[in-house]
Amino acid sequence: MNKPTYMKKSDKALFCKGLQNTHLHDLTLIVKSLYPHRDIVNPYKYEIESHPKWFASQKRLLIALVESLTLLNQKYREERQYGELVANHEDFATALFLMEGELEVAKPLLLLHSFERSFYRQIWEEFGQRHFSCREAMAVSGLSKTRTWWKLKELKSKGFVAHVGSRGQAHLYKVKLRTYAL
Repeated sequence: MNKPTYMKKSDKALFCKGLQNTHLHDLTLIVKSLYPHRDIVNPYKYEIESHPKWFASQKRLLIALVESLTLLNQKYREERQYGELVANHEDFATALFLMEGELEVAKPLLLLHSFERSFYRQIWEEFGQRHFSCREAMAVSGLSKTRTWWKLKELKSKGFVAHVGSRGQAHLYKVKLRTYAL
């Protein structure tokens, strides 16, 4: 009677990661074969290619995955004059999410739009790990109270800022993500 062979936990994780990578590559090939003549404008291509810590194969797969997701959502995407579809931030974020096992390094900051990154940079440089209120963030950023509140709410939903309590009627926030490298 043969004994079942069990994989070590680390080997199993590598095996599953390889399968996921293969499935994502197959997905891009299937979508490309369904829509062979559609051109995609990918505004995130330069940002992906210029990332220093990702391998070339990861970059190629991520670019192909963004373009495949754009094709799958073509009904909701902007179309240029000659029928080119334009990838948007949702496609980029979804591709990053699907490849999160491989792209662990510096991925979270790519999920922020440029204006969110600049706001995050301002509050990070000013407050670091100290608590701050919406009014204090408003003074640092120069934005209106409503805009500051919305930006803090967005950063909170993406996990960059945490609500830690209150001071009187003011809500206090704290920057959660310590690795800031832009």
